[in-house]
Amino acid sequence: MLMKKLEGVEEESIVVTPPELAIPILERLRYVTSQELAGLYTELFVKASTKETQKDAHPSYLEVITNISVDEARIIEYFAEGARRGVVPYLQVSARTKEDDGENMVIKYFTTLSDDLELVFPLNTMMYQENLVRLGVVDDYSTRHLTDEKYYEKLMQKKKELFFQLMSKLM
Repeated sequence: MLMKKLEGVEEESIVVTPPELAIPILERLRYVTSQELAGLYTELFVKASTKETQKDAHPSYLEVITNISVDEARIIEYFAEGARRGVVPYLQVSARTKEDDGENMVIKYFTTLSDDLELVFPLNTMMYQENLVRLGVVDDYSTRHLTDEKYYEKLMQKKKELFFQLMSKLM
């Protein structure tokens, strides 16, 4: 995969890849089985090996790739393809019991990502979002709201379905 990507680069554009990127990338490519993660490592290697893009190949990207799962790579790809112009609306779902004075956060990132993507572990979507925010790959704009309500229609429907599923299990 790596050689195939480099074939498309003009020979005079290829430069020596910094060893602090090249060696760890090549090591990780030896044992990565996921096409998604291998693609991210390969893309970083090609950027680091090309005169015009070497400035964009920061070593911290290597650590980001190392700290994500296959599903998170798919989510990043989804964002990169412009699937919602990089915007993923979400709801924060809280619950309260009769005895409880305050609300308890039940779901911090309630999204439709698991419906929109083929994920290996769709129930981990909230954890994936938290990790991508922690790594600085995506921003969490919890104080902002999208003005177009259409972004929330699918979410609200999914929230209703989840509520009814939970209620039917409790009864």
